[in-house]
Amino acid sequence: MDNSNKISIKKKSSARRQKRIELDVSWFLPGKNKPFIYSTTAARDLIIALAGQTEQKTPLEILPLVNFDQEAKALLLTFIKKGVGDISLSI
Repeated sequence: MDNSNKISIKKKSSARRQKRIELDVSWFLPGKNKPFIYSTTAARDLIIALAGQTEQKTPLEILPLVNFDQEAKALLLTFIKKGVGDISLSI
């Protein structure tokens, strides 16, 4: 499967922190090597759980499933605003 058209995530290996809250996860736009947004592992884990393991979902499909995690909602909305809300997540 070609991953060039998928949104990818990576966990940071650096001990350096950007903010007081640990933002350990880097999110990448398709075809880009530089992360465009960061999140906590909790938000990433929720999105991964909702995305599913076999059939990957898009941010547009996941957004209605997020009820209480405002960080995960904001993250998904950022992908949608960047124009990649219809691209499946690469986990």
